[in-house]
Amino acid sequence: MPTTAFSAIRTPHSHLKTIGPDTGIRVLAVDDDQGVRKFVGRVLRDAGYQVTLAADGPEALTLWQTAGPFDLLLADLKMPQMNGDEVARQHSDKFSQIFASYT
Repeated sequence: MPTTAFSAIRTPHSHLKTIGPDTGIRVLAVDDDQGVRKFVGRVLRDAGYQVTLAADGPEALTLWQTAGPFDLLLADLKMPQMNGDEVARQHSDKFSQIFASYT
């Protein structure tokens, strides 16, 4: 599996410590690598998260408008068109905390 960098931001009302069936936490996961995207989606769903997947930044922004809001954004930092940092910046005014992880 390729090494992927992810950026995550969460809402102040999020209860991300709850893990298990039907957490009620809505996650938007964005990655241009289909294999990574499917893997992340499967792992998060198995952990009880409600997951929406996007293949790139522009799709993520559209999904945020049509299917959001989300409690957590998990985005690949290195994508064509729009990287994960830019997707996070587009919504940074909606969050009190931003966490970025670079691997």
